Amino acid sequence: MSYEKIQTKGAYSDFTIKGDDIDAGFDPLKGSTANWSLGLVNITDNAYSLASINYGKWFRIPTTGKNCETDYEECIGNGVWTVILTVPRDSSSFSLRIATQPDQFGNATGTEFLKITPSTSHEGGIIGIG
Repeated sequence: MSYEKIQTKGAYSDFTIKGDDIDAGFDPLKGSTANWSLGLVNITDNAYSLASINYGKWFRIPTTGKNCETDYEECIGNGVWTVILTVPRDSSSFSLRIATQPDQFGNATGTEFLKITPSTSHEGGIIGIG
């Protein structure tokens, strides 16, 4: 099976994330062997370390700094991405917000991906921030 290209976006949103907004117990990679995996290509100089599904609580993802020096298409072709989340293959569509670590005032930068739909015909999907 292969990975499907989903969306690429710029880092354009500002979020306010306080300590109570983060679910420290959630493991985004739990059960990763039999599920659908979501990978992140990061072409920015920002490191992303938090995510939120469907506007729920934030959770920690593997910190993903710049992992691509060229462009989204080439990095996908070369298998250059970081898996940040696994979900059951039969999950319904979801929105995902991704953010940097907040500063001391809770300010973080990131972006939002809408209608990510896991596919039973792919091992996972790839999103990109550029």
